[in-house]
Amino acid sequence: LRMNPGNRFNDTKDADPEQSHIALLDEVADLNLGYLHMMRAPIESIDAFKIGRERFIGSLIINDGFDANLAAQAINNKEADAVSFARHYVSNPDFVKRIAADLPLTKFDRKTLYTPGAAGYSDYPNA
Repeated sequence: LRMNPGNRFNDTKDADPEQSHIALLDEVADLNLGYLHMMRAPIESIDAFKIGRERFIGSLIINDGFDANLAAQAINNKEADAVSFARHYVSNPDFVKRIAADLPLTKFDRKTLYTPGAAGYSDYPNA
């Protein structure tokens, strides 16, 4: 299950996204889901990762805004079982090399995500 409390993608709106996501997690608690993939909430007042950790007993994967060091801290602090990087794979064709060598990640261009054509997909440089 992937959740993103407070996200307004495709004009979705929720008067109380935190409570909606808590209610959903309570409803799926007995389904024995393999994992919860929780995105960082774009609304600072919602601690999506904390909600996921407190309400979901399975494996928690968190995403958005992490570099290798922040990901390691989150795992070491038991905030999550794993961290995914998603969009950073698009802008870093040599992602694994950069993580292994502690090289900076290239920022992705939000304007070219999920659009047709090569721009923003195959034109990012290697380190």
